[in-house]
Amino acid sequence: MNTRSKPSRASSGRALRPRLDSGACSPLAAAALLARQLSHSLETSLYRRTLRMYHRNPLYLWLCDRFAGRLSTGEVEDVCYLYGVGTALKWGGSVVYWQMDADRLVRTGKIMGYDRKSGRRIKHPRPLMNWVHALPGFAPEGFTLRQCMFGTHLAATFPDYTLWLFESEKAALIAALLLKACRHSGIICMGAGGCEGFAPDRWRMNDPLDSHYILRSRRVVLFPDEGKGEQWLRRGKELTPYAASVEILPLDMAGTRLSQAAERHSELRALPGEGPDDLFIRALERPRALTALLDALPVAD
Repeated sequence: MNTRSKPSRASSGRALRPRLDSGACSPLAAAALLARQLSHSLETSLYRRTLRMYHRNPLYLWLCDRFAGRLSTGEVEDVCYLYGVGTALKWGGSVVYWQMDADRLVRTGKIMGYDRKSGRRIKHPRPLMNWVHALPGFAPEGFTLRQCMFGTHLAATFPDYTLWLFESEKAALIAALLLKACRHSGIICMGAGGCEGFAPDRWRMNDPLDSHYILRSRRVVLFPDEGKGEQWLRRGKELTPYAASVEILPLDMAGTRLSQAAERHSELRALPGEGPDDLFIRALERPRALTALLDALPVAD
């Protein structure tokens, strides 16, 4: 995935192909699903306009610093572009995590402010967070929000790739950069948008417009944040009947490959509330810890 994949679009700015299994429904049903899809989508021109000005993007700049010596600034930008990470001018420069579905219809975008020096979200004196669809004039008439997971468009583009699912979009982006830096392929990293963003059940897994539908018949590896291992373990069991395979790599449970690596390398020990991305960033600065981390991850050569 070294080249940029430009978003497909129709002349109206929105793709017009409904996501249906071949022969799964009648033309009338397909038309009905298409109407539902378009009622949940924004103009792709909004998305395209943000895939630039990365010099104003605080998270991109911080990531360039963290991956310096392993990835060029152009390579970091390529991954941001591929995954649909844009730049907004709000708050002097912020991040847009776009949610693009399997048909490259833009569901919405999450706008978040980050500190340039720490790479952490700005939460004080108030959290800097907003939604593209909530901005005046950005949502079409009749729009209703129906979210999808960050990275869904890539999961659909590469149907044979393994899916790594993280709680946050930032963790998915850092994992994608780590895989590129270590020259591993065959994996798409996805973000659920929070712990509660991953909650598979039979209704969600059978709804073609639901965010979980992309996980059907796929090899899925779950990466919950510290303290959420038991919760995602239960949800992983709910996903199992629908996925090709499900593996979970919790940070807070003994006996896992990550916990065994953490016994040998303190950089891989998760602190309360940390996510896998915190371990990934620390490991970048310690070659032995990075090697142990990669050995513990289910990577495809």
